[in-house]
Parts: sequence; structure tokens; C-alpha cells
Amino acid sequence: MAEARTIMPGGVSSPVRAFKSVGGEPVVFDRVKGSKAYDVDGNEYVDYVGTWGPAIVGHADDRVLDALKVTLEKGTSFGAPCALENELAKMVIDAVPSVEMVRFTNSGTEACMGVLRLMRAYTKREKARVRDPAPSTEVAHCLRAPCAKRMPRARGGSC
Repeated sequence: MAEARTIMPGGVSSPVRAFKSVGGEPVVFDRVKGSKAYDVDGNEYVDYVGTWGPAIVGHADDRVLDALKVTLEKGTSFGAPCALENELAKMVIDAVPSVEMVRFTNSGTEACMGVLRLMRAYTKREKARVRDPAPSTEVAHCLRAPCAKRMPRARGGSC
């Protein structure tokens, strides 16, 4: 923790993990497997959090690791359309009955910009009302003049 405190506030990358306000010290973990987490001192913990969902089958599950190895051998990021993107889109559509199409984004800002373009195409309106403070400062900035005049517009009902 001593080194971590010199490079991150409170020695952690999230205020939730800082523990200072409750008089404790953060637990520094070394590894996880299944439902267990092990700290750098070798203590074993039962992980009831499961990374807030992504580790629902347990940490480092062999089936997940095998699937990752096969996928990673094809490449880590294409930055272009790929078959797995279609598979994921179909899974989202199947899981949420009201969803007909999806668009994946890399940030909340990118998602907000896409929604704004879609709204403008659907309503055929040039302007959108933004609440202050906006959920994404970058988007709010782009909606204010003169930047708003340069914002890309969706054509033909597509964004």
C-alpha cells in the first residue's frame, strides 16, 4: 500500500476501496479462483461480490479461461466488425424483448452522442434540450454553440 499511496489517492483506484473514512486498511489481493479470493498475505476470503456480476460462474473458471484462450488467439481487439460482435448483439436482443437492434459503444459519451443523433433523425429536429448538469460533460459541451453546428448528423434515419 505504501507504493500505491504515492501513485493513487488513498492507494486505490476507487474511493469505495479507500477505507480511510471507516478507519480500516484496504485488502490487497493477489489472486482469485472460483468463489475464493486470496490476499498478498495468503489469507483466504469468500467472494460474495463476484466482480458485481461478471464473475457469476466464479473467478478464473476453466470453461471461461478455455473460451478466452481460443478467442484471444484470434486477436485482442479488431477495431472493426467481427463475427463475435454479431453473436453478442443477438444475445442482447434475445435477452431484452423490446430491443430490436443494438449499437455497442466504448464510452458513455459515445453512447449519448449516438442517442442524440438517433433522436434528431427520428424527430427530424435539429435541436435537443439538455439538462444541466448534463450526464456527460463532453456531450453537453458539443450541444452548445458553436460546437453544435459541427456535430455530425444522422442521415436517412440511421445513426
